[in-house]
Amino acid sequence: MEINEPWNYTTYKTRHFAYGLRRRTGRTCDYPVKFETLKNYSRSSWKLGDIVKFSNGYYGDSIDWQLWFYKQKELEKYLEENFYPNRAVPVYARNQIAILLARYKLIKDKGYRTFTDYGSIIMMLTGDKVGHIRRYYTSMPFDCIDTYPYNIEYDFLQGVEPGKDVKVFLKKLVEKISK
Repeated sequence: MEINEPWNYTTYKTRHFAYGLRRRTGRTCDYPVKFETLKNYSRSSWKLGDIVKFSNGYYGDSIDWQLWFYKQKELEKYLEENFYPNRAVPVYARNQIAILLARYKLIKDKGYRTFTDYGSIIMMLTGDKVGHIRRYYTSMPFDCIDTYPYNIEYDFLQGVEPGKDVKVFLKKLVEKISK
């Protein structure tokens, strides 16, 4: 049996059901949805194997420069009291590092209009949920810190050699994390 890795090109069709519509209008609505992963192109801004770092999970890029002085618990308390949380960044992903496994496109044909959503499939490399795979929409609450082949040596990449192909590297990384 072949396992379908997120970084391999896949496409499938399904149907979504709009639950809230029935209560408001008295009728139901379901519509076809097509999910497909996007291939790596040289002009893509996000590519397979990019290492990304999540933000601190709060709104505000110009957070005080004095934050380096705080200890971790004091910093978390200060941010919680003074800034609004960014719901796009889960608590487990704050200030953590992940790897981009794929980019995807979701096409929803609602009859009166077709909607296309783009996003990323990422896997956590640090933090409490190492190996956790999740889809993120275009909000992109993370920044790219390195691309494949990697220039910086990270602790979580120890024992996994970046080979000539990023797909082989990802397969070895998943095997290492699953042990």
